[in-house]
Amino acid sequence: MKYRALEEALDINHEAIRKFVEGITVMPHPATRKIYAELYLLHHPAGYVAAERKVEGAAPLPPLKQVLPPGREPALGVIERLCELARRHPDELPAETDALERHWRRQVNAEYDAEAKYPVPRRRGPPKK
Repeated sequence: MKYRALEEALDINHEAIRKFVEGITVMPHPATRKIYAELYLLHHPAGYVAAERKVEGAAPLPPLKQVLPPGREPALGVIERLCELARRHPDELPAETDALERHWRRQVNAEYDAEAKYPVPRRRGPPKK
């Protein structure tokens, strides 16, 4: 359909339709969005359903902070406890235990540092008269 034909069918200005189609207008007026939605459902009665994608290969692993208890200190405590339990049996202890503990600690610290909040700037009051 041409924009002018849509203008007559939808009772919306053809320039508004063109700007929306070309991405100039990102958020049209709510009444216009409702008209677009009704037109979409007219052509696609089932609505929008995201297609399920098949994940090829390995799925991404969750961050350590989601596997360990919440909070930096409890998570580091579990890592420390696991490595301490492993050190109780030195004859079965792999040589890489210390390196693995350092890696886990660094990973957990990095995950919690990444979510640290930035300081909120102080708001100024109204100008003095």
